[in-house]
Amino acid sequence: MPVLRSRGAFLFAIAILFAGCNDGATIGPSVVPRATATPNVTATPVMAATPSAPPSPGTSPAASPTPHSTPISVPVNPQPTGSIDPSATPVPTPTPTTTPVPTATPAATATPTATGTPVAMPTTTPTPTAATATPADAKLYVSNHGTFGTMATDSPSVTVYPVTASGNATPIATLKGPATQLSQTQFVAVDSRGRTYVSNQTTAGDSSVTYGTVTEYDNLQGNVAPVITLRMVRRPEGLAIDANDNLHLVTGNAVYVLPRGATDLAQATTTIAGNQTHVLDDYGAFVEPSGKFDLAGSNQLVAFAPGASGNAVPVQYITGTATMLASALGIAADAAGTLYATNYDANTIVAFASTATTTSANSSSSPPMGPTPQHVYASTLFNKPWGIFIDPAGAFYVANVGNSSVLIFSSATTLASGVTTQSISGSATGLNNPIGVYVR
Repeated sequence: MPVLRSRGAFLFAIAILFAGCNDGATIGPSVVPRATATPNVTATPVMAATPSAPPSPGTSPAASPTPHSTPISVPVNPQPTGSIDPSATPVPTPTPTTTPVPTATPAATATPTATGTPVAMPTTTPTPTAATATPADAKLYVSNHGTFGTMATDSPSVTVYPVTASGNATPIATLKGPATQLSQTQFVAVDSRGRTYVSNQTTAGDSSVTYGTVTEYDNLQGNVAPVITLRMVRRPEGLAIDANDNLHLVTGNAVYVLPRGATDLAQATTTIAGNQTHVLDDYGAFVEPSGKFDLAGSNQLVAFAPGASGNAVPVQYITGTATMLASALGIAADAAGTLYATNYDANTIVAFASTATTTSANSSSSPPMGPTPQHVYASTLFNKPWGIFIDPAGAFYVANVGNSSVLIFSSATTLASGVTTQSISGSATGLNNPIGVYVR
């Protein structure tokens, strides 16, 4: 019976198959590895090896980046090894390829330079970086006292040179002659509109008076009369011009601040005078870009804050035996506020920090000691130095009365070297006991 034989064989096969599913036989490799693919979680060390934050500067990275050198097997529902297909075993090969990730992370820690931004500043005043270069067409103005002890009106003068002048240079303009009213000329200053101001210790042609004048000119070529003559009650000395073209004038024991065009001291907008000011027949004057006003008076330096008036206390008062001031007649300041004063008797220039001042701590002795200079510049080229000026580019101009010359140093560094960048002297220059120097 063929049909029954075939059906019997079929039923026999089903029975055998049913028995095989219930007798504890091992699982076929084609099924379980997919269900047990969870061993691939042994790749977890890869995730752990990528730190979210870089190591701190100066410290070694944590040891966690090294696990890739030996892959860690984390058994999850382990199966009998004899029945697992080797092709399903997690392959650790990709893991080492991620090793450069943590090792490259320290490169991102280059940001430690941000922690080093507070740069330690030197204790000595650095040479300031020039905020404004001196224009190529700028001019050097020199006030010449003329022969000392004479009342001759044709002896004093103002001579003008290019800032590039050197040697026995001929001036490009000369103010000289009786019409100028120059008389025992002291200092010179120039405002932004080209007006020139000159202080004269006496009144031209009149030796009987004890007061002097400030004469103002719009033209410096030849024997020309001033456009304004300010008559003083005391002999005028230092002159300086601020950013608003106001004239700062030192005369006697007072400082007057006059607007452009003023014809009388009564028109002063500000007066600094009184026992607290320490203003006492001072000579040189200088207005810093900030508006701070500096004075040099024989053996003292005085500086006032912008806008100071009345019986103001100076922000700097430098005097005493330690200061090395010896007939300080000229004063100027650089961009850092460092004060430079010429010592007429000692043939030196002394520099003081912008904060130096005589206090109870350094002046308890009698006479007071005062602050010591930040630097003392000495050169055999100095010969009775009087006026000094520092231009916006940081160049120094020094007037030598002793040998009628003007010395030019391009920076404080060259000033310290004692070697000039330029020097003007000689018969063609017209220099005659120069006192004041100014660049505009």
